[in-house]
Amino acid sequence: MLGEKGEVLDIVAEPRRIANRIVEESMIAANLCAARVLRDKLGFGIYNVHTGFDPANADALAALLKTHGLHVDAEEVLTLEGFCKLRRELDAQPSGFLDSRIRRFQSFAEISTEPGPHFGLGLEAYATWTSTHP
Repeated sequence: MLGEKGEVLDIVAEPRRIANRIVEESMIAANLCAARVLRDKLGFGIYNVHTGFDPANADALAALLKTHGLHVDAEEVLTLEGFCKLRRELDAQPSGFLDSRIRRFQSFAEISTEPGPHFGLGLEAYATWTSTHP
């Protein structure tokens, strides 16, 4: 909140509502459908691709997780299914500590003219057409 002279009086965090979640999930579903149409019907498009963990970091990732009681196969975690399995295990953790630690092992999302998986969303393809933000 700002005062009459533009000074900050207060910072208010709005609670997330179910409507926010519905819109987010709808946009993800629409973007998945867009990717499938572009890939399967048109044969071309612009996709958001996130390939999960950098293969060069897979062994270090597995070692880090092992020190915290999570056992993953370094090869399996490089697959979409393995990445999603790890995400479910991390989501069940009482804190976000490990989640924040493993981000440095991940590759960056890229814009591509070739369809590919979006590991971060757990999808086989993703095209952003509902928003101007990737």
